Amino acid sequence: MNNCLVTKLKALVDNPNLKTMEEALIKVRKTTNPEDYQLGINITSSGGYQMTCDGNGYFTVNSPDAEHEVTHDFLSGLSVVYFANEDFNVKISSKYNITKIGYKGSGSAERIPSIDLSDFEYNTKMIELDLRRGYANKGNLSGLSKMSALTTLALIYGKYTGNIDSLPNNITYLELNNIDTINGGENYIPSNNATRLVCSCANASLNLANLVNCNQLQELTLNDSNSYGNISNLNALSSLITANVTNTQVTGRLSELNSLSIQTLRLIGAKLTPSSIEDFVATLISAGRNIKTNPIKIWGLFEHCTFGGNTYPYNYDGAYLDYDSATKITVYLTASTIANAYRIYAKNATPEEIAAWENAGKTVVVVE
Repeated sequence: MNNCLVTKLKALVDNPNLKTMEEALIKVRKTTNPEDYQLGINITSSGGYQMTCDGNGYFTVNSPDAEHEVTHDFLSGLSVVYFANEDFNVKISSKYNITKIGYKGSGSAERIPSIDLSDFEYNTKMIELDLRRGYANKGNLSGLSKMSALTTLALIYGKYTGNIDSLPNNITYLELNNIDTINGGENYIPSNNATRLVCSCANASLNLANLVNCNQLQELTLNDSNSYGNISNLNALSSLITANVTNTQVTGRLSELNSLSIQTLRLIGAKLTPSSIEDFVATLISAGRNIKTNPIKIWGLFEHCTFGGNTYPYNYDGAYLDYDSATKITVYLTASTIANAYRIYAKNATPEEIAAWENAGKTVVVVE
Protein backbone atom coordinates (compact mmCIF):
# COMPACT_ATOMS: atom_id res chain seq x y z
CA MET A 1 0.00 0.00 0.00
CA ASN A 2 1.31 3.47 -0.84
CA ASN A 3 1.87 5.88 2.00
CA CYS A 4 -0.30 8.98 2.12
CA LEU A 5 0.26 12.13 4.14
CA VAL A 6 -2.67 14.39 4.95
CA THR A 7 -1.83 17.81 6.33
CA LYS A 8 -3.65 21.00 7.24
CA LEU A 9 -0.64 23.17 6.50
CA LYS A 10 -1.49 26.02 4.18
CA ALA A 11 0.46 26.09 0.93
CA LEU A 12 0.37 27.50 -2.56
CA VAL A 13 1.42 25.65 -5.70
CA ASP A 14 2.93 27.99 -8.27
CA ASN A 15 3.15 25.86 -11.41
CA PRO A 16 1.54 27.34 -14.54
CA ASN A 17 1.71 23.95 -16.28
CA LEU A 18 -0.87 22.40 -13.94
CA LYS A 19 -4.52 22.53 -14.92
CA THR A 20 -7.23 23.68 -12.56
CA MET A 21 -10.46 21.71 -12.19
CA GLU A 22 -12.14 24.04 -14.68
CA GLU A 23 -9.47 23.73 -17.36
CA ALA A 24 -8.90 21.39 -20.29
CA LEU A 25 -5.75 20.98 -22.32
CA ILE A 26 -5.15 20.83 -26.07
CA LYS A 27 -1.73 19.63 -27.16
CA VAL A 28 -0.20 20.81 -30.44
CA ARG A 29 2.91 19.15 -31.81
CA LYS A 30 5.09 20.44 -34.63
CA THR A 31 5.20 18.53 -37.89
CA THR A 32 7.73 18.81 -40.70
CA ASN A 33 4.95 18.65 -43.31
CA PRO A 34 2.19 20.96 -42.08
CA GLU A 35 0.50 20.94 -45.49
CA ASP A 36 -0.32 17.26 -44.92
CA TYR A 37 -2.12 17.86 -41.63
CA GLN A 38 -5.08 19.74 -40.23
CA LEU A 39 -4.19 22.31 -37.58
CA GLY A 40 -7.63 23.74 -36.90
CA ILE A 41 -10.43 22.95 -34.48
CA ASN A 42 -14.07 24.03 -34.09
CA ILE A 43 -15.32 24.78 -30.59
CA THR A 44 -18.87 25.74 -29.64
CA SER A 45 -19.72 26.96 -26.16
CA SER A 46 -22.88 27.89 -24.30
CA GLY A 47 -21.26 30.51 -22.12
CA GLY A 48 -17.81 31.77 -22.98
CA TYR A 49 -14.31 30.55 -22.11
CA GLN A 50 -10.71 31.65 -22.35
CA MET A 51 -7.97 30.03 -24.42
CA THR A 52 -4.32 30.57 -23.44
CA CYS A 53 -1.06 29.29 -24.97
CA ASP A 54 2.03 28.22 -23.11
CA GLY A 55 5.37 27.54 -24.76
CA ASN A 56 6.24 29.14 -28.09
CA GLY A 57 2.93 28.76 -29.84
CA TYR A 58 0.10 31.00 -30.94
CA PHE A 59 -3.27 30.65 -32.60
CA THR A 60 -5.57 32.63 -34.86
CA VAL A 61 -9.34 32.91 -34.64
CA ASN A 62 -11.73 32.25 -37.54
CA SER A 63 -9.02 32.56 -40.21
CA PRO A 64 -5.48 31.19 -40.61
CA ASP A 65 -4.41 34.68 -41.66
CA ALA A 66 -5.88 36.51 -38.67
CA GLU A 67 -3.85 38.20 -35.94
CA HIS A 68 -1.56 35.90 -33.94
CA GLU A 69 -2.81 35.53 -30.37
CA VAL A 70 -1.63 33.77 -27.21
CA THR A 71 -4.80 34.43 -25.21
CA HIS A 72 -8.37 35.08 -26.26
CA ASP A 73 -11.72 35.44 -24.52
CA PHE A 74 -14.42 33.62 -26.51
CA LEU A 75 -18.10 34.37 -26.26
CA SER A 76 -20.94 31.86 -26.66
CA GLY A 77 -21.34 30.22 -30.05
CA LEU A 78 -19.02 28.68 -32.64
CA SER A 79 -15.38 29.68 -33.05
CA VAL A 80 -12.75 28.24 -35.36
CA VAL A 81 -9.20 28.19 -34.02
CA TYR A 82 -6.08 27.59 -36.12
CA PHE A 83 -2.88 26.62 -34.32
CA ALA A 84 0.72 27.43 -35.19
CA ASN A 85 2.95 24.59 -36.34
CA GLU A 86 4.93 24.49 -33.09
CA ASP A 87 5.21 22.39 -29.92
CA PHE A 88 2.97 23.91 -27.26
CA ASN A 89 -0.08 23.40 -25.07
CA VAL A 90 -3.29 25.38 -24.98
CA LYS A 91 -5.45 25.71 -21.88
CA ILE A 92 -9.20 26.13 -22.10
CA SER A 93 -10.89 27.66 -19.06
CA SER A 94 -14.55 27.12 -18.14
CA LYS A 95 -14.46 23.78 -19.96
CA TYR A 96 -17.91 22.85 -18.73
CA ASN A 97 -19.34 25.53 -21.02
CA ILE A 98 -18.06 23.67 -24.08
CA THR A 99 -20.89 21.98 -26.00
CA LYS A 100 -19.19 20.85 -29.23
CA ILE A 101 -15.64 20.04 -30.32
CA GLY A 102 -14.74 19.02 -33.85
CA TYR A 103 -11.78 19.18 -36.16
CA LYS A 104 -11.69 21.75 -38.91
CA GLY A 105 -11.82 20.44 -42.47
CA SER A 106 -12.49 17.02 -43.92
CA GLY A 107 -10.62 14.29 -45.73
CA SER A 108 -7.99 11.80 -44.63
CA ALA A 109 -5.36 14.18 -43.24
CA GLU A 110 -4.25 13.55 -39.68
CA ARG A 111 -5.47 16.09 -37.14
CA ILE A 112 -2.68 17.54 -35.02
CA PRO A 113 -4.43 19.18 -32.00
CA SER A 114 -4.95 16.36 -29.48
CA ILE A 115 -7.41 15.99 -26.65
CA ASP A 116 -7.76 13.76 -23.60
CA LEU A 117 -11.37 12.64 -23.08
CA SER A 118 -10.86 12.69 -19.32
CA ASP A 119 -10.64 16.50 -19.42
CA PHE A 120 -14.34 16.65 -20.27
CA GLU A 121 -15.51 13.69 -18.16
CA TYR A 122 -18.10 15.59 -16.10
CA ASN A 123 -19.32 17.92 -18.83
CA THR A 124 -23.09 17.43 -18.89
CA LYS A 125 -23.49 20.09 -21.60
CA MET A 126 -21.33 18.34 -24.20
CA ILE A 127 -23.47 17.52 -27.25
CA GLU A 128 -20.87 16.60 -29.86
CA LEU A 129 -17.34 15.16 -29.90
CA ASP A 130 -16.21 14.72 -33.49
CA LEU A 131 -12.56 13.72 -33.21
CA ARG A 132 -11.95 11.81 -36.44
CA ARG A 133 -8.33 11.08 -37.32
CA GLY A 134 -6.89 12.56 -34.17
CA TYR A 135 -4.17 9.93 -33.86
CA ALA A 136 -2.75 11.37 -30.62
CA ASN A 137 -6.10 11.66 -28.83
CA LYS A 138 -6.54 9.45 -25.79
CA GLY A 139 -8.89 8.64 -22.95
CA ASN A 140 -11.09 5.90 -21.56
CA LEU A 141 -14.61 5.52 -22.93
CA SER A 142 -15.93 5.25 -19.37
CA GLY A 143 -15.20 8.97 -19.01
CA LEU A 144 -18.05 9.65 -21.44
CA SER A 145 -20.66 7.78 -19.41
CA LYS A 146 -21.68 10.93 -17.50
CA MET A 147 -22.20 13.03 -20.63
CA SER A 148 -25.98 12.99 -20.47
CA ALA A 149 -26.37 15.46 -23.38
CA LEU A 150 -23.97 13.72 -25.78
CA THR A 151 -25.68 12.84 -29.07
CA THR A 152 -22.74 12.74 -31.52
CA LEU A 153 -19.53 10.80 -30.93
CA ALA A 154 -17.01 10.14 -33.71
CA LEU A 155 -13.63 8.65 -32.82
CA ILE A 156 -11.43 7.39 -35.66
CA TYR A 157 -7.93 6.19 -34.78
CA GLY A 158 -6.47 7.45 -31.51
CA LYS A 159 -5.17 5.92 -28.29
CA TYR A 160 -8.51 5.28 -26.64
CA THR A 161 -9.21 2.47 -24.20
CA GLY A 162 -12.20 1.03 -22.35
CA ASN A 163 -15.44 -0.82 -22.94
CA ILE A 164 -18.11 0.23 -25.41
CA ASP A 165 -20.76 -0.85 -22.91
CA SER A 166 -19.88 2.18 -20.79
CA LEU A 167 -21.07 4.67 -23.43
CA PRO A 168 -24.26 6.59 -22.64
CA ASN A 169 -27.31 5.44 -24.58
CA ASN A 170 -28.35 8.96 -25.57
CA ILE A 171 -25.91 8.94 -28.54
CA THR A 172 -27.76 9.08 -31.86
CA TYR A 173 -24.71 9.36 -34.16
CA LEU A 174 -21.92 6.97 -33.19
CA GLU A 175 -18.77 6.25 -35.16
CA LEU A 176 -15.91 4.20 -33.69
CA ASN A 177 -13.37 3.23 -36.32
CA ASN A 178 -9.93 1.61 -36.39
CA ILE A 179 -9.44 1.59 -32.63
CA ASP A 180 -8.18 -1.85 -31.63
CA THR A 181 -7.63 -0.85 -27.99
CA ILE A 182 -11.33 -0.64 -27.12
CA ASN A 183 -13.57 -3.67 -26.63
CA GLY A 184 -16.96 -4.91 -25.48
CA GLY A 185 -20.35 -3.87 -26.75
CA GLU A 186 -22.25 -7.07 -25.98
CA ASN A 187 -24.54 -5.15 -23.61
CA TYR A 188 -24.59 -1.82 -25.39
CA ILE A 189 -28.14 -0.78 -26.27
CA PRO A 190 -28.17 2.32 -28.49
CA SER A 191 -30.70 5.11 -28.26
CA ASN A 192 -34.02 4.31 -29.90
CA ASN A 193 -33.45 7.56 -31.80
CA ALA A 194 -30.07 6.48 -33.22
CA THR A 195 -29.68 7.22 -36.94
CA ARG A 196 -26.09 6.06 -37.52
CA LEU A 197 -24.11 3.33 -35.77
CA VAL A 198 -20.61 2.56 -37.00
CA CYS A 199 -18.36 0.33 -34.93
CA SER A 200 -15.56 -1.15 -37.00
CA CYS A 201 -13.06 -2.04 -34.30
CA ALA A 202 -11.36 -5.43 -34.12
CA ASN A 203 -12.30 -6.17 -30.49
CA ALA A 204 -15.85 -4.77 -30.57
CA SER A 205 -18.67 -7.28 -30.03
CA LEU A 206 -22.04 -5.64 -30.59
CA ASN A 207 -25.12 -7.84 -30.54
CA LEU A 208 -27.66 -7.30 -33.33
CA ALA A 209 -30.44 -8.36 -30.95
CA ASN A 210 -29.83 -5.16 -28.95
CA LEU A 211 -30.64 -2.96 -31.95
CA VAL A 212 -34.18 -4.08 -32.71
CA ASN A 213 -35.80 -0.95 -31.22
CA CYS A 214 -33.69 1.45 -33.28
CA ASN A 215 -36.45 2.25 -35.75
CA GLN A 216 -34.75 5.43 -36.97
CA LEU A 217 -31.39 3.79 -37.70
CA GLN A 218 -30.36 4.43 -41.32
CA GLU A 219 -26.79 3.12 -41.35
CA LEU A 220 -25.30 0.16 -39.51
CA THR A 221 -21.63 -0.64 -40.10
CA LEU A 222 -19.91 -3.31 -38.02
CA ASN A 223 -17.19 -4.35 -40.47
CA ASP A 224 -14.05 -6.15 -39.27
CA SER A 225 -15.31 -6.69 -35.73
CA ASN A 226 -16.51 -9.55 -33.52
CA SER A 227 -20.08 -8.30 -33.66
CA TYR A 228 -22.66 -11.05 -33.87
CA GLY A 229 -26.33 -12.01 -33.97
CA ASN A 230 -28.81 -13.35 -36.50
CA ILE A 231 -29.19 -11.29 -39.64
CA SER A 232 -32.97 -11.51 -39.23
CA ASN A 233 -32.66 -8.92 -36.43
CA LEU A 234 -32.28 -6.33 -39.20
CA ASN A 235 -35.90 -6.92 -40.22
CA ALA A 236 -37.06 -4.82 -37.27
CA LEU A 237 -35.08 -1.75 -38.41
CA SER A 238 -37.68 -0.12 -40.62
CA SER A 239 -35.51 2.90 -41.60
CA LEU A 240 -32.29 0.99 -42.30
CA ILE A 241 -30.82 1.85 -45.71
CA THR A 242 -27.22 0.63 -45.40
CA ALA A 243 -26.11 -2.50 -43.53
CA ASN A 244 -22.44 -3.50 -43.49
CA VAL A 245 -21.48 -6.67 -41.61
CA THR A 246 -18.39 -7.65 -43.61
CA ASN A 247 -15.96 -9.90 -41.70
CA THR A 248 -18.15 -10.24 -38.62
CA GLN A 249 -19.66 -13.14 -36.67
CA VAL A 250 -23.18 -12.41 -37.95
CA THR A 251 -25.10 -15.64 -38.60
CA GLY A 252 -28.42 -16.86 -40.01
CA ARG A 253 -29.58 -17.23 -43.60
CA LEU A 254 -29.99 -14.48 -46.16
CA SER A 255 -33.40 -15.99 -46.92
CA GLU A 256 -34.48 -14.87 -43.42
CA LEU A 257 -34.03 -11.22 -44.34
CA ASN A 258 -37.29 -9.54 -45.38
CA SER A 259 -36.29 -5.89 -45.03
CA LEU A 260 -38.28 -3.41 -47.11
CA SER A 261 -35.80 -0.58 -46.52
CA ILE A 262 -32.23 -1.87 -46.99
CA GLN A 263 -30.75 -0.69 -50.29
CA THR A 264 -27.09 -1.58 -49.71
CA LEU A 265 -26.01 -4.79 -47.97
CA ARG A 266 -22.42 -5.95 -47.46
CA LEU A 267 -22.00 -9.55 -46.27
CA ILE A 268 -18.52 -10.59 -47.40
CA GLY A 269 -16.88 -12.74 -44.74
CA ALA A 270 -19.97 -12.98 -42.50
CA LYS A 271 -20.82 -16.38 -40.98
CA LEU A 272 -24.12 -16.99 -42.75
CA THR A 273 -25.49 -20.46 -43.38
CA PRO A 274 -25.88 -21.04 -47.14
CA SER A 275 -29.33 -20.49 -48.61
CA SER A 276 -30.64 -19.92 -52.13
CA ILE A 277 -31.36 -16.78 -54.07
CA GLU A 278 -34.77 -18.27 -54.92
CA ASP A 279 -35.66 -18.54 -51.22
CA PHE A 280 -34.41 -15.02 -50.58
CA VAL A 281 -36.53 -13.65 -53.43
CA ALA A 282 -39.57 -15.54 -52.18
CA THR A 283 -39.08 -13.96 -48.74
CA LEU A 284 -38.86 -10.46 -50.23
CA ILE A 285 -41.93 -11.01 -52.38
CA SER A 286 -43.86 -12.31 -49.38
CA ALA A 287 -42.90 -9.15 -47.48
CA GLY A 288 -44.21 -7.03 -50.36
CA ARG A 289 -40.93 -5.67 -51.72
CA ASN A 290 -41.14 -4.32 -55.27
CA ILE A 291 -37.58 -4.65 -56.49
CA LYS A 292 -38.25 -2.47 -59.56
CA THR A 293 -39.00 0.61 -57.49
CA ASN A 294 -37.00 -0.39 -54.42
CA PRO A 295 -33.71 -1.98 -55.59
CA ILE A 296 -31.13 -3.70 -53.39
CA LYS A 297 -27.41 -4.13 -54.03
CA ILE A 298 -25.58 -6.92 -52.22
CA TRP A 299 -21.89 -7.63 -51.77
CA GLY A 300 -21.29 -11.32 -51.02
CA LEU A 301 -24.50 -12.65 -52.60
CA PHE A 302 -22.83 -15.64 -54.29
CA GLU A 303 -20.69 -16.26 -51.22
CA HIS A 304 -23.80 -17.09 -49.20
CA CYS A 305 -26.35 -18.26 -51.78
CA THR A 306 -26.76 -20.84 -54.50
CA PHE A 307 -28.70 -20.03 -57.66
CA GLY A 308 -30.57 -22.79 -59.43
CA GLY A 309 -28.82 -25.20 -57.08
CA ASN A 310 -25.45 -24.05 -58.42
CA THR A 311 -22.61 -22.21 -56.74
CA TYR A 312 -20.96 -19.43 -58.70
CA PRO A 313 -17.56 -17.77 -58.37
CA TYR A 314 -17.21 -15.47 -55.42
CA ASN A 315 -16.35 -11.89 -56.28
CA TYR A 316 -15.94 -8.54 -54.59
CA ASP A 317 -18.39 -6.66 -56.77
CA GLY A 318 -21.90 -5.71 -55.84
CA ALA A 319 -24.82 -7.67 -57.24
CA TYR A 320 -28.10 -6.01 -58.14
CA LEU A 321 -31.04 -8.35 -57.61
CA ASP A 322 -33.96 -8.19 -60.05
CA TYR A 323 -37.05 -10.37 -60.22
CA ASP A 324 -40.51 -10.59 -61.73
CA SER A 325 -41.50 -13.58 -59.61
CA ALA A 326 -39.93 -16.17 -57.35
CA THR A 327 -38.89 -18.10 -60.46
CA LYS A 328 -37.97 -15.34 -62.93
CA ILE A 329 -34.85 -13.87 -61.36
CA THR A 330 -31.89 -11.93 -62.70
CA VAL A 331 -28.64 -10.99 -60.97
CA TYR A 332 -26.65 -8.14 -62.50
CA LEU A 333 -23.03 -8.36 -61.42
CA THR A 334 -21.65 -4.86 -61.36
CA ALA A 335 -19.55 -2.35 -59.48
CA SER A 336 -21.82 0.58 -60.25
CA THR A 337 -25.23 0.31 -61.94
CA ILE A 338 -27.34 -2.25 -63.74
CA ALA A 339 -26.49 -0.59 -67.06
CA ASN A 340 -22.81 -1.26 -66.41
CA ALA A 341 -23.21 -4.94 -65.53
CA TYR A 342 -20.38 -7.05 -66.85
CA ARG A 343 -22.03 -10.41 -66.16
CA ILE A 344 -25.69 -11.34 -65.93
CA TYR A 345 -27.05 -14.48 -64.27
CA ALA A 346 -30.57 -15.11 -65.54
CA LYS A 347 -33.17 -17.68 -64.55
CA ASN A 348 -36.20 -18.01 -66.84
CA ALA A 349 -35.24 -14.99 -68.92
CA THR A 350 -36.80 -14.92 -72.38
CA PRO A 351 -34.63 -15.60 -75.45
CA GLU A 352 -35.27 -12.01 -76.52
CA GLU A 353 -33.89 -10.66 -73.21
CA ILE A 354 -30.81 -12.86 -73.43
CA ALA A 355 -30.17 -11.80 -77.00
CA ALA A 356 -30.53 -8.12 -76.10
CA TRP A 357 -28.03 -8.47 -73.26
CA GLU A 358 -25.53 -10.32 -75.44
CA ASN A 359 -25.93 -7.77 -78.22
CA ALA A 360 -25.08 -5.09 -75.64
CA GLY A 361 -21.78 -6.90 -74.94
CA LYS A 362 -22.79 -8.53 -71.67
CA THR A 363 -21.71 -11.98 -70.59
CA VAL A 364 -24.87 -13.94 -69.81
CA VAL A 365 -25.01 -17.08 -67.64
CA VAL A 366 -28.27 -19.00 -68.09
CA VAL A 367 -29.31 -20.52 -64.75
CA GLU A 368 -31.43 -23.66 -65.07
